[in-house]
Amino acid sequence: MQRILADGPLPTLAQRRYPPYLQIAEPRQRRLAIVHLYFDGWNIKSIAGYLETTRPRVYETLRGTEHDRGARTALSLITKPSKL
Repeated sequence: MQRILADGPLPTLAQRRYPPYLQIAEPRQRRLAIVHLYFDGWNIKSIAGYLETTRPRVYETLRGTEHDRGARTALSLITKPSKL
């Protein structure tokens, strides 16, 4: 075990994909961060925790993208059953 630890480099922390929700300047980019994480398989609680926002905000954003024309097109290309 000590040999393995001594031979290999120490693991590095993964870089964040998105900054916290309130640090994202553009509202559209905020929504896209939530949608991307959701379609990458993240659940609502994990998205809220990672982006340091609330679960109701994540739910509201995902429901709101159903009415956004650009997001609707993107969502129609991805076939994932809705959990809302």
